[in-house]
Amino acid sequence: MKASRWNIYYSDRELAATMGDPLLGTVTSDKSTTKEEAEQVADRTITNRVTCARLWAVAQPEPAPICGPLTAANLQEGTGAGAHPLAAAAFAG
Repeated sequence: MKASRWNIYYSDRELAATMGDPLLGTVTSDKSTTKEEAEQVADRTITNRVTCARLWAVAQPEPAPICGPLTAANLQEGTGAGAHPLAAAAFAG
């Protein structure tokens, strides 16, 4: 099962803007965690915050792959999603 990751911010936009909209922390769990559970964990564990402010959890998306799979074939041909001219030149040598 995928780990769930939640970025934690201040929920009040005016306070967040005043504080520079800081990322207060990240809640990570090996099991599926809901937004509310992530906010409760953050409320108990994040200490460097304004004590009366509510927190807001935002799901952290999975990072998108930068390029397609790199294979010797598409590097040599200079084609495909993973093709890069400099890498292709190394194989041309």
